[in-house]
Amino acid sequence: MEKYGNLVNPNNDPSITSLYMSVEPICRYYVQLRYSLIQVLYDTMFANLINGLPIARAMVSVCVSE
Repeated sequence: MEKYGNLVNPNNDPSITSLYMSVEPICRYYVQLRYSLIQVLYDTMFANLINGLPIARAMVSVCVSE
């Protein structure tokens, strides 16, 4: 919060500060998720280039009963 100074909270309103601090971890999680999934996208594009497999494929779930 101190990094951006008064740009985030120009009137020093504590409710805005607490809102910003509560949203930050959620945004951080989704940004990290996005960048971790980029490798999956690159891998599927490479498989498309080599094998001709489509980039967006259906995910099949197989249930094996014992």
